[in-house]
This record gives sequence, C-alpha cells and structure tokens, in this order.
Amino acid sequence: MTVLAEENETPVADAGSDQSLQIPHDGDSEESYVVNLDCSHSSDGDQDSLAYTWSDESGNTVCTTSDCNIDLDSDTY
Repeated sequence: MTVLAEENETPVADAGSDQSLQIPHDGDSEESYVVNLDCSHSSDGDQDSLAYTWSDESGNTVCTTSDCNIDLDSDTY
C-alpha cells in the first residue's frame, strides 16, 4: 500500500496596512490608547480553519482572534 500526503496550500496572512498612531504630548503618562488589530482578510486556499495569535515585542500574547482592539500604554511598540 502507498499512502500519499494530500497537498496543502499555504495560508495567506493579511494584517492590513501599517498603522501609525501619534499621541499628543500632554504630560499624562497614565493614559492608554486603543489600537485595532485586524487580519480578518487572511485566508487558506484549502478552507482549513485559521488560528490567530497577536504578540507584543516581548512575546506576550495580546489577542487570539482575527479582529481585536488592544489598549496600549504610552510607550514605544
């Protein structure tokens, strides 16, 4: 018997355009800002389900859905 693996099409990740958020300097370092992360236009040619993980620069997971809003403290990301 010969078992042949089914070919798999590579998923296509689409996180949209780059975003830039300019925060006005008002001296309030405790304020946070909402940023929308959206990769809902990503697809898989085989129609397999997709899993999503958004991570910050330290590797911490910040969201696990295709479209989410996250609060960012005043900082550089």
